[in-house]
Amino acid sequence: FTVLDREYLEQVLGERSRITAVTSPVRDLAKLGQELSADLVLTGSIEEFMLEENKRKSRTSDRVIKKIKGLVSIHYRIIDVATGQIKFSASYSSDVGQSRPGGLRADAGTLSETTGHNIGQKILYAIYPIRIERVVGDRLILSQGGDTIKVNSIFNIFELSEAIKDSYTGEWLGSVETRVGRVKITRVTNRMSYGRLL
Repeated sequence: FTVLDREYLEQVLGERSRITAVTSPVRDLAKLGQELSADLVLTGSIEEFMLEENKRKSRTSDRVIKKIKGLVSIHYRIIDVATGQIKFSASYSSDVGQSRPGGLRADAGTLSETTGHNIGQKILYAIYPIRIERVVGDRLILSQGGDTIKVNSIFNIFELSEAIKDSYTGEWLGSVETRVGRVKITRVTNRMSYGRLL
């Protein structure tokens, strides 16, 4: 994915008007032609984001134990800009209880980061599922790497066959999936991962 920033649109438009001035070099004008536009838009609503801190004094010492309880609930959808079609829609919720020395601020950051990571991973898998790109003996090369895949993770392998279409709309719904095996991840790079066929 290429992520586009819409937050500073006013500044971008100001820079664009400067570039399109008559005196601008051809190199700067060429940049306008290369500008990216969004194919997909992520939108949604945070239904609940709550953190609560409870303090309890230890009976055996003067130590105060802080316990953080967190709850997050988010509904989100991915919209195709060209067609307006909802490509993917889901909800995410998590109930967290933990003790942490950093207090509420640290836990708000942790809860936000974990939520963002989990939602991002779910979107990535839904739109671009992991594919086997190459088979070399019992070694498999997979189409994703980076932080989304961990060494020693085990995944089921499905073969895709007949395409299924909605009989009313003609929209492609997916393919018939047949489980054919499992793979254990042995090495991960930024853009690929390597696995052994189990």
